[in-house]
Amino acid sequence: MLIISNPIDLSKILFTSRVSVTLSGNQAIPATTDTKVAFDTEDYDVNDEFASNRFTAKKAGFYHVDTQIYMLFVAVDISCTCKLFKNGAEIRYKHKMSDDDRASNPNISADVYLAVDDYLEIFVYQDDVISRSLISNSAVWLNIHRFA
Repeated sequence: MLIISNPIDLSKILFTSRVSVTLSGNQAIPATTDTKVAFDTEDYDVNDEFASNRFTAKKAGFYHVDTQIYMLFVAVDISCTCKLFKNGAEIRYKHKMSDDDRASNPNISADVYLAVDDYLEIFVYQDDVISRSLISNSAVWLNIHRFA
């Protein structure tokens, strides 16, 4: 039997950075323009890394990012794209056409390496001919956690 006299508390090593934010109200998204999502409700931010709709890493490491947006249209086959930006440059995107329900909810799940002070932001692009809104019904969210 192995007895460990000084067990390691993994919670102090891993997941030292955790953020969960949502959009509490609808947000207008102009046609054919990359628009930053204005996440305005923090579920948690254990290391004070989320401010001004941006996550800024305080520690270097690998971070897991999950995000989803939700938009309604008046027609089918309208394009909606969720984009993950790192330090102002697009690094991942998920494109989805509106379906028979006239809704689109693209999401992104990605692992990203961040150095200290690297930052992440979420943008949306839609190609309808007029402005549309992200719909806040607990379906517009961003979760980030450091795992290594």
